[in-house]
Amino acid sequence: MNAASQTSATVQSHTMEPLRWLRVEEAARTRGISRSLLYEFLRDGKIKSSLLRKKGNVRGIRLISAESLDAYIESHVLPWHPPTSEMASVTKSPDG
Repeated sequence: MNAASQTSATVQSHTMEPLRWLRVEEAARTRGISRSLLYEFLRDGKIKSSLLRKKGNVRGIRLISAESLDAYIESHVLPWHPPTSEMASVTKSPDG
């Protein structure tokens, strides 16, 4: 895969906007999660997807909504809290 095709895999080259729909492998890879976790989110209705297939076919192409996946990930962001003085004294080395 050359550099031009790698860019078009994640960004629409003519508009430079992020893709709205991702294949399962790309969604998992670009968000740093496993395919099995992605399918778990789908099964539990936590993210949106679309299955494109021809009439009568069992198999098709599953596309993941990048917006719904990102929103779900964002909803689980935890705020960072600096260590308290109590915690800092526990983590100090005996020499420090």
